[in-house]
Amino acid sequence: MDRNMSEIIILNDGKKKGGNSKLEEKEPHFEEIYNIKLYRGKHPRFIQETYVVEFRSKLAGNYTYRYLIHELSRKTNSLAFNAAYSDLEVSSIITTEMLKQMIARANRMKLDAIFEQVDNLSILLGEVCNYSDAEEYLKNFEEYILENLEGAPLQSKDDLKFKEYGFLILDKESSIEKYGAVTVAASKDLLMDLFLETSEENSKNTIDSRLKLITKGWIATGICISRDKVRDQETIPKLKGMAEKHLRMYVINCPKVNARLIENGAL
Repeated sequence: MDRNMSEIIILNDGKKKGGNSKLEEKEPHFEEIYNIKLYRGKHPRFIQETYVVEFRSKLAGNYTYRYLIHELSRKTNSLAFNAAYSDLEVSSIITTEMLKQMIARANRMKLDAIFEQVDNLSILLGEVCNYSDAEEYLKNFEEYILENLEGAPLQSKDDLKFKEYGFLILDKESSIEKYGAVTVAASKDLLMDLFLETSEENSKNTIDSRLKLITKGWIATGICISRDKVRDQETIPKLKGMAEKHLRMYVINCPKVNARLIENGAL
C-alpha cells in the first residue's frame, strides 16, 4: 500500500471513507451523567425561602455538588456559572450546553413543585456544620463550662474575670428575660482554643472560616443566639469597671449549665 495513501477509517455506520476523519462522537445527554435534585428551605441571606440544586455525578466517585439555583443564571452571575462548570469538569463530564440544560431542568422542577423541603439550606451548601456536629460541639462546650463553673465570672456580679476565663455567665434578670434562660457568653478566642487546631500552616482566613462553620451551625440549630443581621456575636452591656463600652461575644444556650446553676441554688 502506498504510504502516502490516506488512512482508511471505518465510521460508526460501517462505511469506509478516506481521509483523516476521526470516529464520530455524539455528545452525551446530561441525564446519562447526572442526577438532579432540588431542595427548598430557609437561607440566612434571604427573608423568603429559596432553592438549592444538587448535581450528583453517575460516574466513578459519585461526587455531589450543590448551588443556590438562582445564582447559576449565566446572564446575571457568570462567575457562579463558571465556578459550577469548573467544579463539575474536575470529576465528571460537562459542557456549557449541558450545564445550561441542567439549570433549565432544575427551574422546571421548581415550577412543577418537585423538590424536598428542608429546614436550613446552609447545611446542604456546607456553609455550616450539620446538626449532629453542632450538638457534639455544644456537648464539649458545656463540659468545659461545667468543669470551670466554680468561681466562674457572673454578669450579675460585674465580674471582670471573664477576660481570663473567656466566658461570662449571663445571669442578670435582663439577660434571662432577653434570652429565655441563663446563657453563656463566650469569646472567639475561647471557641478557637476549644475546637480548632491552630498552626503556622493555617492562615487566619482558614481558621475564621472553620470557626464560622461551627457558629453558623449553632445559629441554625438555635444553640447560638444571634439577633445581629451582620455579625454572629451579640452585644453585651458593659460591666462596672470595664473600659470598653460593650462586649461582643457568642451567646450560647447551655441547658446543662442552666440546670446545674438551679441545682446549686445560684438562681
